[in-house]
Formats: sequence, C-alpha cells, structure tokens
Amino acid sequence: MRSTILVLTALFTATLGQTPSLSELIQSHPDLSILLDALSIVPDLATVLSGLTDITILAPTNSGFEALLAQGPNQENIAINDRIPDSVGTLLAYHVINGTFTSSDFTEIPTYVRTIFN
Repeated sequence: MRSTILVLTALFTATLGQTPSLSELIQSHPDLSILLDALSIVPDLATVLSGLTDITILAPTNSGFEALLAQGPNQENIAINDRIPDSVGTLLAYHVINGTFTSSDFTEIPTYVRTIFN
C-alpha cells in the first residue's frame, strides 16, 4: 500500500512561494487523476483542505484506486462509482492527517494518527 500513496506534504514544500491551489497541485501529477476526480465529487472538501494548515494528505495514486475498485463491490467502490458525496468525502477525509509528515516518517509499525475526519 505504501507504494500507492503519495505524501503531498513534500509537494507543498516544493511549491512554497507559489501557493498553488490543491486542485492545481494534484493536476500537476498525472498519477493522481482519479483522486482529482474523487475530489470533484466533494467540492466542499477541497475548499476545506485549502484552508487547513499543518496537515499531510496521503494521496492514493491511480494504481491504488484501481486496486481498490478491482476488489469488487464494497462501500468504497460503491461510493466512488455511484459518486456519493458524503461517502466519498468520508473516505478522503481519512487520508488527511493532522501534522506534517514525510514519507520517511512512515514505517512498517502501525501508528494511529488523527485525521480530519476525527
């Protein structure tokens, strides 16, 4: 799963001074096109995220979404395929954690962190 997640903290750091919107930042990475589409289902979430500070977005890449969608019917698949805003918003909110982290902060040892969903 680690290989299918892009930590957007590093991307934000690389663009300091330019202040792109979240959508612009995600659009600049073609491997995040499914995430961008999922965010379009919940436009208010992108607005909320743009106003937050000191967060890390665990951004599933296209291959991560494709693996999820290939699993067959489950709540996440139904939410994305049927474009259900509340359910997609909940799914994406679990991928936004409080605090600034880099990929080296994540290890094989599970750690529980607060997400913006909590």
